[in-house]
Amino acid sequence: MTTLITGAANGLGQALAVKLNEQNHQLVLVDIDEVSLKRLSDSLKNALPYVVDVTNEAKVRMMAEDLSAKSINLDVIINNAGVGIYQSLINMPLTDWQKQLDVNLTGPFLVNKYLAPMLVRSGQGKIINIGSRMSYTFALERSAYCASKFGLKGLSLCLGEEMKEHNVQVTIIEPDSILTNFRQELSAKEARAAQGELFLQPNEVAHFVSEIIAEKQDWHNEFKLLASGSGMHVEFVDNTPI
Repeated sequence: MTTLITGAANGLGQALAVKLNEQNHQLVLVDIDEVSLKRLSDSLKNALPYVVDVTNEAKVRMMAEDLSAKSINLDVIINNAGVGIYQSLINMPLTDWQKQLDVNLTGPFLVNKYLAPMLVRSGQGKIINIGSRMSYTFALERSAYCASKFGLKGLSLCLGEEMKEHNVQVTIIEPDSILTNFRQELSAKEARAAQGELFLQPNEVAHFVSEIIAEKQDWHNEFKLLASGSGMHVEFVDNTPI
């Protein structure tokens, strides 16, 4: 099985790569962090790294063409790359607003646009978009981030309907805050966790993703991964179109 992961070099993306490597996936690892990406790919078996900015249409298209030229066909696409900049809307520069929309929403659009045809040709496959609890709720100073993640949920659900005729499954996974260096140094999050704040562990999220890929969990078009004192709790939603 061949799986492409964006934002693969650090955090949840790295945990996903390590977990799926253990399960003998051939991996296509995508990130803009060239040094960390090389370090990760060198530590894994059968991993092909691409230093690509997922917001750059030409680069994403070239990656798709290169994979085709190498006769690599994908079974799974995991859109994990993301960025969070938390600030009130009236104080947020347009560049910060645009960056979150570009990475969190346009990136998955471009990756799916140019790479999902591989799944269509094979008549099977899975697309997993990594959302957030901010895909279905909201909080102070999250207007831009919520806009991007609510948008990703809409993209995921609509794409799922479009891909049904091709036997390609699409879902969005919406985890609570994960104990990674996303948006904040890991040490700061660990200090918050020590004070009782609940976080998900990247390994437990990666394990869950591996379970739905392996069809050891029933497939739904939306999963909420909730942090609790007793570990991760999973809720699922089966959304239906109008």
